[in-house]
Parts: sequence; structure tokens; C-alpha cells
Amino acid sequence: MTRNPEHLRRAAVRIRSPRPTSCKQRQPLPYHTRGTLLTRGEAAFYAALVKAVAGDAIIAMKVRAADLISCSVDAWEKGFGDMVAKHHLDFVLCCRRTTHIIVAIELDDRSHERSDRKRRDKFLSQAFFDAGIPLIRVKAASQYDCVAIRAMLASLLAAYKRPAPANGTPTKKTVSEAGPLQSKEQILVIDWLREA
Repeated sequence: MTRNPEHLRRAAVRIRSPRPTSCKQRQPLPYHTRGTLLTRGEAAFYAALVKAVAGDAIIAMKVRAADLISCSVDAWEKGFGDMVAKHHLDFVLCCRRTTHIIVAIELDDRSHERSDRKRRDKFLSQAFFDAGIPLIRVKAASQYDCVAIRAMLASLLAAYKRPAPANGTPTKKTVSEAGPLQSKEQILVIDWLREA
């Protein structure tokens, strides 16, 4: 069946960005495109990561930490939720079959040498460890060895290439299962982040 040009023209109009509903002249909002999702350095690592993973996992980019780990409502209200909601991870590998989180990867450039970034990195490393998700830190470089990256990820990827056990994949105890957090624990974590 062939479609006439008029039908195609109307279809093209439908997929364009919607116009503002108001007929009045609108002041544009102060936004512009950033062009690319990844920086040049991140793109170089991503290219090597794609070759290293070789289709064995989904590669997600710029993932919010709060979409990977969470806590109980009680802990969230005490401030632990906001502490992860404002951070993101550079790359995350997920199982192609289930989207189960395999590993998070942080690319550490010179900005991670600042004291505030060191506090942030220390917190995220502890948070991901306690949540049961491996977090690998890779020192930023101009080029990467995909064979070395594959070797680094081999055992993690192999675990998810095997058939899942009949009773499901065992998981570590989460914060929400560990019971309510005390206010003293919250103060300790906040003070820890404030350390030089």
C-alpha cells in the first residue's frame, strides 16, 4: 500500500515539537541544548566500554544515584534520600534480560581531587557497598584498553550470563529491611560528609 504525499506531510506535522498554547508573545525560557550527553573524556571511555561489554549488558549513562539505591521512608525523611538524589553515576551496566543492576562505574577526572568531591566519592562508595551494588572507579585517561576493562568486569558479567536460580537472585539486606535508622546515625553520616 502506498501513502500519498499529503498523508506524509500531515504525519510529519504531528511529530514536530508542540507549540505553546497561548497566542500571546512568550518570553523564551533560559535553556539551551548541551549538544552531547557525554564529555569528550566520557565518550572515549564509553567507546572502550561498548567494545569490552560486547553486548553482554545494557550500558546506561548519567544515571541518578536515587534510581539505583534507595532507603526507607523514615531514612529518606531524615535526609538520606536527598543525599543520593543529588548525585549521578557516569555509567551503569544492567542485565539485558532483567535490567538487574550489575555494576556502577565512575570515571574519576581531576575534579575528583577536590576535597568536596572526595567527600562525595567516599559517601557514594559506602552507600553503594551497603546497598550491595559494586561501584568501580576508573581513573580518567586519554585512551582506554577495552581488554583490560573486560577483564575488570568479567566476573560480574559472567554472573548474569548464567541462568537465574529457580528461587531468584539472592540480594543483600537493604536499608529499609535493616530497620529504622536512629538520629545519631544520621548525624554521623552528615558529619562524615563535612570532613575535610
